[in-house]
Amino acid sequence: MNDLIKLGKFNYINVVPVYHDLEKYLPKNCCTLNEGPPAVLNAALADEVLDLSPVSAFAYALYHEKWLLVPDISISCSGDVISVLLASDLKFEELDKKKILLTNESASAASLLRILFFEKNIYPEFYSGDIHKLDKNEYDAALVIGDNALLTDWTKKFTNVYDLGKSWFELTDLPFVFGLWAVSKKSYEKNKNKIHEIKDILTENKKRNLDCLDEISIISAKRKNTTKEFMANYFKTIEYDLSEKKIEGLKLFYSLLHRHKLLTDKIIPQFIKG
Repeated sequence: MNDLIKLGKFNYINVVPVYHDLEKYLPKNCCTLNEGPPAVLNAALADEVLDLSPVSAFAYALYHEKWLLVPDISISCSGDVISVLLASDLKFEELDKKKILLTNESASAASLLRILFFEKNIYPEFYSGDIHKLDKNEYDAALVIGDNALLTDWTKKFTNVYDLGKSWFELTDLPFVFGLWAVSKKSYEKNKNKIHEIKDILTENKKRNLDCLDEISIISAKRKNTTKEFMANYFKTIEYDLSEKKIEGLKLFYSLLHRHKLLTDKIIPQFIKG
């Protein structure tokens, strides 16, 4: 029986360099592609509806006993990330005990924001909800991520806009990893050769697309009604490798989550072999 690998794909523009033209290089009857926001894909992999998928870094911490990580691929940054923002009319230091609306689409961004506050002894009140229903009379700040952060000029809506990638780098001098590719341990044991084949195709496709930024920038600009230059700059800002420095940043993120009691376990990332 030919079991198809169920492969996840974030429905954000930031994964275009990994997935653009991917179908050209996947063998026939190899896998199905399942698209959705991070929270949905995290749950699908946890429930074994998916076999291999991008997931949030925080979700890996929650399901580390069930998942293994894929090496050499991530969604990360070494400074500005552009698409993960905190917007407020108050300064960062003024948000102690204030109300902050968190998007429910990314647990990594939300937990990163908590760490950035807690490390400075700032303790806001956090609420989860729909950023499109943001009422400035009800909330003092909002976490905005993904295409919504990228394609809207939040400086026109709020006095202060903080890039959380930059804030993390200023705090730690390390990159931040927002997304990882993970595989369920059960699927890996059952389909090890196929998983490695798809992993290699994803990694090679990523390298190929990053070498041809013009093409994917033009396609993405048309899709999002913006300019090629804007998209090219964004794809250069996001980093897609998983270097030792990034793994060091990931480990520090998990350590701080544990220190601030946002995780009960101490997490050591575990990768597929070969």
